[in-house]
Amino acid sequence: MKSQDISTREDIEVLVSTFYGAVRNDTLLGDLFARQIGTDWEGHEERVCDFWETILLGNPKFKSRALLGHLNVDEVCPLCPFHFQRWCQLFQNAVQSNFEGEMAERAQCRAVAMSVTMQTQLLRERGCPLANFNT
Repeated sequence: MKSQDISTREDIEVLVSTFYGAVRNDTLLGDLFARQIGTDWEGHEERVCDFWETILLGNPKFKSRALLGHLNVDEVCPLCPFHFQRWCQLFQNAVQSNFEGEMAERAQCRAVAMSVTMQTQLLRERGCPLANFNT
């Protein structure tokens, strides 16, 4: 039931919990995430909440580099555009099923932008010359 915008840490926790509930049950992403996260879903979700709280609410909770963990995943299972498309789809579904408003729109736009940035960085790490264009 969406009737409000994202405005608090608790809202972000709802978003992240909804998203990871969908990820765990997803045939494309579920096993991939489970192999990386192991059994510490709670700890992972807490870090992801910190990330989104920093991005959306401006509270500097997240102090790491998000890309580093994804480079490790890519070494085990090369990530492809369809992984990122599915991730974006599940994230947008989680936002849209719970929230509406300016911050909800911003969260969705930031997720898509992060997806593009991560894909470009992964291609650079793989040595793809097409990823070395100036943006």
